[in-house]
Amino acid sequence: MRLNFKKISISLCGVWLSVTTVFSCPEDNRTRASASSPGIGQARYELYKIGFERISDAMSDGYYLDAICTIESLLADRLESRLTYLDKSQRGFLTLGTLRDRLSRLENNVELKRISNLAGLWARRRNKIHEVMKINQNNYQSWEEKQAELKSIAEEGFGLLRTYDKALRRVRLSR
Repeated sequence: MRLNFKKISISLCGVWLSVTTVFSCPEDNRTRASASSPGIGQARYELYKIGFERISDAMSDGYYLDAICTIESLLADRLESRLTYLDKSQRGFLTLGTLRDRLSRLENNVELKRISNLAGLWARRRNKIHEVMKINQNNYQSWEEKQAELKSIAEEGFGLLRTYDKALRRVRLSR
């Protein structure tokens, strides 16, 4: 088990205190499978094929939450693939924000860098999925308005995923 330390500042009766907390978290042993491993390339192809179909079906049926979650997973996998290639290391599963930050330092292809930055911005919009059943006191949205917003987020994310996937294929073919 790994111990993590985090310094936080809190206000108590108008006085700011700086506190270091210690918490433990289990080791994260999830590592992205390498395409060079037997059968992984074909398994990934099959999973992607199903994933793209599920996104299309979910969006046409109005299941935008499902579409967004699948888009995020596929987009993160594409970004993880690129990061693995650039820094020559296998790693665990990372969030879109972490992937964007690391790729912004390592990516040398202007188009892929631009799209990965957009993916990081999209991740912020994607966070609306966590608010779908909440009511904002200052900005009430009906279910229909929330669905329209989720549809827009899903469409934007699906566009980013397809754009990044095509650009990454072009870069790989040009090597």
